[in-house]
Amino acid sequence: MISLSNESKPLKFYDLVKYPFTKEALEFFKSKDLTLKDLETDVGKRILKRSYERIHEAISQRKVTTNLSEDSEIEILSFPITLLLLSLLENKSLIYRYAVAESKRVGELLKEEDLLKLVWIARHTFEWSVRLVNEELSEGSWVLIHFIDYISHIPQSSLEWKLVNRRLAKGYVLIRKSELARVIEEAVKKYIVRKCNERLPVIDVPNTVIVFIEKISREWSKYSNDFKNVRAVLGSAQEDVYPPCIRKILNELRSGKNLPHAARFALATFLLNIGMSVDEVVNLFKASPDFNERIARYQVEHLAGLRGSRVKYSPYKCSNMRSLGLCVDLNGEVCKGIHHPLQYYSRMIGGVIRAKRSD
Repeated sequence: MISLSNESKPLKFYDLVKYPFTKEALEFFKSKDLTLKDLETDVGKRILKRSYERIHEAISQRKVTTNLSEDSEIEILSFPITLLLLSLLENKSLIYRYAVAESKRVGELLKEEDLLKLVWIARHTFEWSVRLVNEELSEGSWVLIHFIDYISHIPQSSLEWKLVNRRLAKGYVLIRKSELARVIEEAVKKYIVRKCNERLPVIDVPNTVIVFIEKISREWSKYSNDFKNVRAVLGSAQEDVYPPCIRKILNELRSGKNLPHAARFALATFLLNIGMSVDEVVNLFKASPDFNERIARYQVEHLAGLRGSRVKYSPYKCSNMRSLGLCVDLNGEVCKGIHHPLQYYSRMIGGVIRAKRSD
């Protein structure tokens, strides 16, 4: 027997510090009526400094930390200013990197929150239709979310999130608290990408802001050049830093084997996420016995976020690779402590970059 409740828990000011994307936080920002000129004041420079720190962390560590030692108002105000800086930079790769890092920060915090707070954010910030479920065995850990809100914000590459694998009742999907946190995380990522890609009207940008934009641009350029230099140095040996599952799929592709859809998805999304171009990925798939360039290009562009939802897809995580029969390290000896193919690659490539810098 399932009974429904419409309870939720309003956010406190401290919550806005942790979740500056919420409706309440954005209303707080608007109430300050900040202008670009205000960013040249002492307070404005503090906001810009914190905004820079958020982006710097995303570039250098693929994460953003919640700075609770900072002035609460500065922490809240820095988020929309961060999105402004990214909008002015107009670099899609950097925008996506920041969106992922920021949304993961949010996701980790949400896991520790009361369910009522998650429901409030879902309803009041994203305007989702979400209902609490009071079920004797669940101890209040379940919610019902309308299927449209659900399918619009689920991790695209994970099979367990597919609607056919979920409990559906009268248009609502039954999910756990941890899953609601993950869906909100995905919504935050999409929100950031969308806001940063919005065209801004022609504005007179103060020199103080330009200084921070140039600083971020130099950092991202250095990161990109490091990556390009490593690829050039590695040459044909570059594939040695790929995780074993990806190397196996790639070898099977080159041998002319007709790969299943899951293997093609895993390979294409991995290669796109490590910086390969659409053309490079399409050329690799020419070895497929059923290769059709028009179809292959369309599919790869879709995975790269250039078509459809404009969201760049991530490869399957390791647990999915195992369930799909694509993992080759079932004993965990080679990939010890690894939970995602990109984590393996990042660890390996990081070692190469450090070695290169020390030369």
